[in-house]
Amino acid sequence: MSDGAITGFKINNDLTSDFIIHELGLYANNTNDVDIISRAIKLRGELQAKQDLALKQGNDYYDYTTGEVKSNTNAAPLSLALISHIYLISQQAALNSSLLKKVQG
Repeated sequence: MSDGAITGFKINNDLTSDFIIHELGLYANNTNDVDIISRAIKLRGELQAKQDLALKQGNDYYDYTTGEVKSNTNAAPLSLALISHIYLISQQAALNSSLLKKVQG
């Protein structure tokens, strides 16, 4: 915090801190800007935003001044099972990319 303003925040680095959009989706078409910042983002449903949509992932810190997510390179390595799970989720997201929509306002 600097002069009372938030300059950023720490991103939790455990498996329970994922941001998951389930089958019912997230409809933010009444909001101009949507920023989803998390260690991991899982899309299983439709995601709508009126104007700007940002999905940012990392495991350490989000800096408001730069808009960057920083990752801790000293974090424990991921297991092969977890990497396989992440790959399968990314493949599913690629196949379901039509679920991402930008709603014109």
